[in-house]
Amino acid sequence: MNRKAGKTSKNTKNSKNSRNRFAVIIPVYNHAATVVQVVRQAQDLGYPVFVVDDGSTDETPQRLAEMKSITVLHHSKNEGKGAAILTGFMAASHVADFAITIDADGQHYPEDVLKLISAIPAKKRPIVIGTREGMTALQEDH
Repeated sequence: MNRKAGKTSKNTKNSKNSRNRFAVIIPVYNHAATVVQVVRQAQDLGYPVFVVDDGSTDETPQRLAEMKSITVLHHSKNEGKGAAILTGFMAASHVADFAITIDADGQHYPEDVLKLISAIPAKKRPIVIGTREGMTALQEDH
């Protein structure tokens, strides 16, 4: 069951075109207890949210079906977190320049996305890695 991404704020669009600058990807496998809260907090950021259900066998699919303004992508069986993230990246690449992943178990704080965004160097295409100790930006040299 796929639904269109919805809520975006004015400052999320890339000024060059109508694409969003950022999107949030939430891979999930059997986290029915936490996924709704994590998704709602991610929605509050104003970026498109893509949730990839990696073949959950608990109540996760039902909880996601009740949510609005997100895109839910499903794997028919558990393919692993890496596959779920890649599915999310592929979907997000159609609407955003950058994608940020947040785990559905509640260990990542969606509000920390703003810290990740502020760590992106200007005019570079980096990978920004957030840890509990801070942020690291890896970037190409050209």
